[in-house]
Amino acid sequence: MAALGPLVSLGLYAIDLETRLARYDAALSRLDRLAARSPRKESYLVRRGDILEAAARPEDARRAYAQALAAIQILPPERRSARAVLDLEIRARSGLAHGAPSTGTTGREPQGGRR
Repeated sequence: MAALGPLVSLGLYAIDLETRLARYDAALSRLDRLAARSPRKESYLVRRGDILEAAARPEDARRAYAQALAAIQILPPERRSARAVLDLEIRARSGLAHGAPSTGTTGREPQGGRR
């Protein structure tokens, strides 16, 4: 795998798995390693907020969502108006307003709902 370099999609899958298993520190550590290799951080910051919400760390989550919004605001207008960026902005604003993300994997509920 080292010869292939960082595989972002595999890393994101591992982060989702760690989150579903309530291994939040491991998920955050993986996320930090991926984010360090990326010039744009907004999607990683929103995901960080989602994980921190799942870990019952609402203040840290709000900080991550606020950082995501700040990263979005410095993007050029043509990038800020892209559908994916608008969706990230909605998730970050929702996390700030309600203390929880509006979409995305959080690991708070098992698949199939509550039992």
